[in-house]
Amino acid sequence: GRHDDETFMKLREQVKSLYRWGPWQSGTFTMCGVRTTQRMDYSITLDQTDYVHKGLQTIELSKPFKDRPCTEKEISQLRGAHGGLQWKVTQTGPQLAADLNRLQGEVTKATTNTIKRTNELIVHAKQRELPITIHCHKHCKWQELAHVMWTDSAQGDRPDGRSTGGYIGGFGNLRELEAGLWTDISLSTWNTSKLPRVAKSSLAAEIQEACIAEDESYLVRFIWAEMNGCTGSADESVNQVPSILVTDAKALFDACKSETSA
Repeated sequence: GRHDDETFMKLREQVKSLYRWGPWQSGTFTMCGVRTTQRMDYSITLDQTDYVHKGLQTIELSKPFKDRPCTEKEISQLRGAHGGLQWKVTQTGPQLAADLNRLQGEVTKATTNTIKRTNELIVHAKQRELPITIHCHKHCKWQELAHVMWTDSAQGDRPDGRSTGGYIGGFGNLRELEAGLWTDISLSTWNTSKLPRVAKSSLAAEIQEACIAEDESYLVRFIWAEMNGCTGSADESVNQVPSILVTDAKALFDACKSETSA
């Protein structure tokens, strides 16, 4: 908010007086390993540079390298490394989610090759530490933002024959999106995980993940609507926020657009 706006400053003081706060910080500050920086255009960047470089450590492997089952100590170290990476992934690292999820699925039958690939992912995270930006979207009205959700899946790609699904979603300018223009996206949610049910076909996997993504989008839109003062039922609030579901599966797209069931 603007410090020369009397209404904003009055409301801020009221909020500060409602609770017992810790240090009241602004501009740039770090909390739980995430550095938050507010820019002059009111956009916000989130990064974990210090956490990634100081907190993530590779696991030592004996040389020459030989692939063998991991010891109990090595499995414990592996779980710790994956936990450290998971914090990065959930906070600011969607680009690492798929690789980490595959590695986590191997822990119970881990070999030293699992450790080697975990180390490689940690090195990659250090070399390609990328911030997340929450854009100001040209200061448009909140109703002019749409929540966009991209989904994808891989049928039968896991060692046990199960499938993997993932989504990533964010807010963008609806008018620019509908016009097919490049536009800033403020990421809001992402996930990669094993699909809950066995998928016998690629379409079945795509449908599962699309449903999971749409449920998550519903929750995000509900929160966004409530933050902006919407009242009424959950459906009424959610319907105030435009949404777009994006898939690369033509069979799923055709089934959604068809007037008859797939």
